[in-house]
Amino acid sequence: MTHRRNPGALAPDRWPGMSARLDAVEALTNASIGLVVSWAATYTLLPMWGLTPSASASAGITAMFFALSFARAWVIRSIFRRWQ
Repeated sequence: MTHRRNPGALAPDRWPGMSARLDAVEALTNASIGLVVSWAATYTLLPMWGLTPSASASAGITAMFFALSFARAWVIRSIFRRWQ
């Protein structure tokens, strides 16, 4: 099986030798970007439904989902890594 990058794909193919540490870095990067988007959405969109969380409450809600998102992404990546 040859490993090549697929330039037309949304995500790169798996590179040989990609470590579990790099898997965690990828999951953390993905979750970190989601953290910023989620906080902004929580703070600005919830008032549309009559919920008005403070900036700190929004941060707490977002932190909970950040931790869940990171764990989910890392576990899924690890499962796919084993199937490789």
